[in-house]
Parts: sequence; C-alpha cells; structure tokens
Amino acid sequence: MAHLSKKDLPIYYHVDPLDLHAKALLNAGPGFDFPYPSRESFEELQRAFADTHIFSEAIPASSPPAKGIYCSVDVTHTPQSELAGGFAFASISLLGITPAYSASSVDTLQFELYVNKERKKVYEYRVTKVKGTWIVLLPFAWINLFTPSRTEAFRAAAHQFFLDAERDGYFKKG
Repeated sequence: MAHLSKKDLPIYYHVDPLDLHAKALLNAGPGFDFPYPSRESFEELQRAFADTHIFSEAIPASSPPAKGIYCSVDVTHTPQSELAGGFAFASISLLGITPAYSASSVDTLQFELYVNKERKKVYEYRVTKVKGTWIVLLPFAWINLFTPSRTEAFRAAAHQFFLDAERDGYFKKG
C-alpha cells in the first residue's frame, strides 16, 4: 500500500447509518441471512477514519466545519435481481447440477469531501458480491476462505479514498 504523509490537522467525518429497511433486517436476530451490509461493515468504516494515522485526529461530525477537511460517507445497496436469485435457488434446489452465477449485490460507497465547508469531490467505490453455484465448483469452495469479506472491502475502500484524496491534493493544510 502506498504511504501517506502525516498531516498536522484533524479530519471531520460522518458515516451515514443504515437505511431503515436494512436496520429492520439487522435487528431480526442472529442467524437471519440478508444481503445488506452489516452493522460491522459500517463500524469498520468508522474505525478506518478513527484509526487513520494520516491526520492528527479524526472527529465525528454531522456537518462540515467552517475550517477543515470533512468527509461524509454514504452507502447505497443494490440487491441481486430477482432473476439471479431465482437461478441460484433453482441451482441449489437441484443440488448444484445446474450452474448459476451472478454479481449478486453491489454496495456503492460515496465519500463526499469538503474543504473549508466547500464541496470538492465525490469519490465512489463499488463492492460487488459475486455468487456461483455448481457442483463442479465444490472442490474449489476453500478459495472463499481467502477472499475479502464485505467488512474488509469497506475498510479497503476507505483507505483508497485516503490515497485518492491525497493524490488529488485535498489534504493540504490551507
């Protein structure tokens, strides 16, 4: 990973909460399977800001301060299509005899960057969950143990935002 120089200034940030529908699913109880980003994914975004060693301090804030760098993070979830879900269900019902594949869901993370209360740029990153079911793939299922989780992908998106905004010159003291 590229190295970022330490800044002698704080960053203010806000990570939007899950929408009400996703919150209802999250509160459904343990073991409930749903395609929405988990609470841990959002907490990981908050930790990515809190743990950053680029700034002297990371301060949660609901709006941009008069002076300073501020980032608001919003996550939009696009679930898999009903057709893709139907094919996956059919494949599983037939014990994997028929193949099914889909880019099942996409989380779009938008990092809206402000400097001195002026909106400078929106950085957008996509986290895509891909599913494949087919009995022929079963011997390769262990590969999933080495693929990043959604939570790890959210943290990686935050680090990429820091790199991109630094490269674009927005993290200069001014």
